[in-house]
Amino acid sequence: MSLYSGMLLISCADITQSGKYEDFAFKAYGPKMMKVTAWSIIIILLGFVISYITFVKQIIPSIIKGFIFGPDSTKKLPVIFGDDPWKGQIFWAFIYCALVLFPLSLP
Repeated sequence: MSLYSGMLLISCADITQSGKYEDFAFKAYGPKMMKVTAWSIIIILLGFVISYITFVKQIIPSIIKGFIFGPDSTKKLPVIFGDDPWKGQIFWAFIYCALVLFPLSLP
């Protein structure tokens, strides 16, 4: 299925002389489906970004704790770096957004 889907996308790109899903939808179904496709892609990409932020803010404190104290330690990191949902996780979400997502979104 993946191979067939990839071949269809390549065929659409050749026919439309474009690499955008919106152009594929416009050629195949018209301007209404082009808008639906564009909004669908925006919603899907926002969902991916939110899931990445959620994953990073929850996993980074565990990784740091494992490297510093060892995997079986009962010691805790300082609150700002720890896994507290209102301090540590917000800190790591901000760091990830500022140092990774923002620079990637500039181009």
